[in-house]
Amino acid sequence: VMETANKVIENHSKQQERQRHDDTAEIGQKDENTQEEMAEEEEEDEEDEDADAQVEERDATSPDVSFASLSSPFGEGRLVKSQSEAPIGSPRDVAGERAALHRQRSLPHRPPVIPLVARMADQNTSGTPAMTEREASRLDKFKQLLAGPNTDLEELRKLSWSGIPRQVRPITWKLLSGYLPANAERRESVLQRKRQEYFGFIQQYYNSRNDENHQDTYRQIHIDIPRTNPLIPLFQQASVQEIFERILFIWAIRHPASGYVQGINDLVTPFFVVYVFEYIEEEVENFDVSSLEEEALRNIEADSFWCMSKLLDGIQDNYTFAQPGIQRKVKALEELVSRIDESVHRHMQHYEVEYLQFAFRWMNNL
Repeated sequence: VMETANKVIENHSKQQERQRHDDTAEIGQKDENTQEEMAEEEEEDEEDEDADAQVEERDATSPDVSFASLSSPFGEGRLVKSQSEAPIGSPRDVAGERAALHRQRSLPHRPPVIPLVARMADQNTSGTPAMTEREASRLDKFKQLLAGPNTDLEELRKLSWSGIPRQVRPITWKLLSGYLPANAERRESVLQRKRQEYFGFIQQYYNSRNDENHQDTYRQIHIDIPRTNPLIPLFQQASVQEIFERILFIWAIRHPASGYVQGINDLVTPFFVVYVFEYIEEEVENFDVSSLEEEALRNIEADSFWCMSKLLDGIQDNYTFAQPGIQRKVKALEELVSRIDESVHRHMQHYEVEYLQFAFRWMNNL
């Protein structure tokens, strides 16, 4: 055993000795290569200096001649600076330029950066992207459908399924929500009557917000309004928050079965934004609503109230005690999954996962 151990130690020592010898030889070879590279660089610098000296001597003894007057394989008439117009750099500058050119040629091709001004050239004056041919055609279909004396609401609903152009979104929402009639002649009179009716509610109910019976409702609304889209300046304006307070308080007073529930405030925002677009062409996030006329603001407020009310009329039982509307929707989802994807349904049953545990938030947030 001792003899074997000694042999192993001896072999290990020999291997270490060979390794040290190889490392020493490699270091020596690197030093030689480094010296050769430095010598080559010095020779290149000397050649560059000689070439620059020849150029300077030729420029000093010959007249200024432009390359534009010489024949070129790239075609005649190209405007090219003469050698005397080009700045003469030091040998190190020349070497640096050559190295930069070499690196540039070795880099992969990159597409040119388009300036912001050029990117904005395909936008219209309102700052929104110019419509494509397909978008323009789609807008024409909406306009033709809405231009008739009686709008086909079913056809309008089908056309709206894949998106409604911004220009016709306000009128389309008012029609599909049931706020406006399909008959075009009656729309203006209905608008005037509903707007007056809303502000009648304001005079009748809004002063009661400080009454003991309504204090809790108003206090909760007053707390929730500043939380509505806090990162968007539009919704942090005092006049906008006052509009939202009036809309939500009047709705809660007129719907005592459910009253105000946290989250309803978020249902006002899409209507408000869309109806602001009826009066402006710019983006709405930073728009100062105080620049609108008072009548326009009143119309936006009333239209937002009525359309939100129409939406909530269909889902009000989502907000009553025990929220039966949401429970029905979750049950419908469970039945749908059991028919369409039975394996997924069985998988959740196996692990005792209730649909209400994950789908409640889906239905509660529309």
